[in-house]
Amino acid sequence: MTPSSEYLKAYESAKQELADLLTQQQEAQRRIVLVRQSLQTLAGLCESEGVEIKPSSEASYLLEQSTLADEIRTILKAASPECLRPRHVRDALARLGHDLTQYQNPQATIHMVLKRMAESGEVQEIPIPGIGKKTYRMSGPNPAASLRAEQGETYDEKNMGPDNLRVLFGAVPGGHGRGRGRGGSRRGHGRRG
Repeated sequence: MTPSSEYLKAYESAKQELADLLTQQQEAQRRIVLVRQSLQTLAGLCESEGVEIKPSSEASYLLEQSTLADEIRTILKAASPECLRPRHVRDALARLGHDLTQYQNPQATIHMVLKRMAESGEVQEIPIPGIGKKTYRMSGPNPAASLRAEQGETYDEKNMGPDNLRVLFGAVPGGHGRGRGRGGSRRGHGRRG
């Protein structure tokens, strides 16, 4: 084997490893969102039943240390390569434990953040044909889809299709819709303000 073929082999191997690592990172991001949503839902259920819990310091840390834009990025990355409407982003923020009542008009605030991200090129703004509404998704390559396309495969709906999006951004079975107990309390598991 010539040195140039060895270099090509090493390059292809490194390229594959990077794609695999980015795919793992994307899957970890999805799992983090799902687990955070589960924590919020379960905390609300425990609270509604009068069960005392010790709040997750990790979830509280993520909530307190992240800006609204950071959390929107997290949500869009978790949904990638799918597009989300601003209302899906709003619902996902609420299920992560964000107190959106601190904003006079939460939906307008989310729209503004998404617009700024689109203007900077960080996200793609994609209009829905015929109705003029906008959807958003993260810009940049989707490592899993890029690798599959390069290998002649098509997008695998089983891995991230509408059913998984319902889990990520739809109603959680048995939940109270906004990630809090029936009374709306945030006792110990929401942003302190």
